[in-house]
Order: sequence, then C-alpha cells, then structure tokens
Amino acid sequence: MFDQARKPPGRLFGLLGGYRAFERVGRRMRTNWLRFAFSGQVDAGWPRYDAEHRRTLIIDVDDRVEEDPRSELRRAWAGFVPHLFPK
Repeated sequence: MFDQARKPPGRLFGLLGGYRAFERVGRRMRTNWLRFAFSGQVDAGWPRYDAEHRRTLIIDVDDRVEEDPRSELRRAWAGFVPHLFPK
C-alpha cells in the first residue's frame, strides 16, 4: 500500500505468491489517494460515499464496489462508539 513491496515486510507478504498483485493493488490505492488529494476527484469506479447506501470501493486483485461491506461489524462497533457511526 505505501510502496513497501520491495522492503522486508512486503517481500514476506509475497513469499508464497501474489507479489505482483500486492504491488498493483498498492499502486492503484496510492494513485486514487493522490488523485483525490490533488483534485478532489476519484476514479470513475469509486462511487461518492453516502450514509444511506455506504457504497465502498474494495481495492483487491479485482476491484469492486460493495454496499455497506462488513455491516455487521459497523453495527457492532456503533454500540460502543456511537458518535463515530451516525445513523
């Protein structure tokens, strides 16, 4: 993610395979963050977030958009720190 693929932790993640995928995922994530930081725009495949749908871009070997991923964890945490999870 933070251009660490060639450093020891990154090499460890790729030890059993997947090194190139790990590197590509990190590159796409950095590109999206930089694009947003400089222009306020994101990739066309990254939908604008809203609390009603909670669409989230999952950056993986194959990127995808999911609606409210891991919603059960979000709802569980909302009971502990409700100020971080407005309804």
